[in-house]
Amino acid sequence: MRTPAPVDVVGRFLDEVMSGGRGDSVPDLLASEPLRDRVEAFRSAFADLRVRVVRMVAQDELVAVHVVATGTQTGAFQGAAPTGRSWSSSCTAIYEVRDGRIVDFWLNWDTLDIVEQLGVVQRAAGVSA
Repeated sequence: MRTPAPVDVVGRFLDEVMSGGRGDSVPDLLASEPLRDRVEAFRSAFADLRVRVVRMVAQDELVAVHVVATGTQTGAFQGAAPTGRSWSSSCTAIYEVRDGRIVDFWLNWDTLDIVEQLGVVQRAAGVSA
């Protein structure tokens, strides 16, 4: 059996796990327990999470993506109890893929934007972004 290309592995992860909530795909796609735990924590905070890929670029075993995501907070996030509020924000990420599985990733969510939309924090008046 041929090992899938890194870009295909990441595409499948974003589609099946992040947008689809298919936990059964996680062991096939994520190589380590800490990565699985991070994904599970995020997915449990936003059960209806949807991720739309804006751009995906691959070089060797690295795949960079820029996505726009939406979700409703149904679980704890950043120490905040569920609010039931929805959000939409962007994320850039780099995934490292070896032997058909994601072995590491680096994410940059606009977390301030998310927690503001959830009503967890408010920006101080007169403060620029």
